[in-house]
Amino acid sequence: MLDLPQVAAVIVGARSQAHLAANLKITAVKLTETDRGEIAAVLVQRKGPDGDTFELERDRTGRHGNIMKYNLSRQPA
Repeated sequence: MLDLPQVAAVIVGARSQAHLAANLKITAVKLTETDRGEIAAVLVQRKGPDGDTFELERDRTGRHGNIMKYNLSRQPA
């Protein structure tokens, strides 16, 4: 998926050495053109929101933006 233009990085979370070893196995997976075609066929049918992943959260007055906690690193006044 890293070759898709909208994917900049993959974040892997490992809680233990065993978990890390299991996550590293994903590098052995190689998608064929058939795999990619099947994934693309599913993606064109999606009915999710338009825009990038965080567009809903950027709308601070919208349904999703209302529940977000912004500026968590800011010092309280």
